[in-house]
Amino acid sequence: MKKYFLPLLVVGLLVLGCSKNDDDGFSGPRDLDTQNFMWQAMNIWYFWQADVPNLADDRFSSDEEYTEFLGSETDPGDFFNNKLRFSGDRFSYFRDDYTELTQSLAGISRSNGLEFSLTYFDDNDNDQLDPDEALYG
Repeated sequence: MKKYFLPLLVVGLLVLGCSKNDDDGFSGPRDLDTQNFMWQAMNIWYFWQADVPNLADDRFSSDEEYTEFLGSETDPGDFFNNKLRFSGDRFSYFRDDYTELTQSLAGISRSNGLEFSLTYFDDNDNDQLDPDEALYG
């Protein structure tokens, strides 16, 4: 009996500890997930949280009021800029494409390293062109 006790205890704890849905957070409409994520993250970590009334901990008296606030702007970028961002904050911004953002922060870009530019040469002027002037104006 003793040799079966520990394996049964481990299996029992695994069965009781697992659930189908570990995400018991926001239960509102799925199209407001982005706004909900932004509000929760900025409510916790935003440097200017005390200066933005919409990020106050006691801002909403009910879940319905909170959901209505999240749905006040349909575009997540507008929601961030108009409702959550402090006017003096020049460091925070919203990007639509998170994969492009993470790739650019990692140094991945779609460029071959060349820049395209057009230069006009006057036929009447026989002066040689200075390379620095051609490149940098």
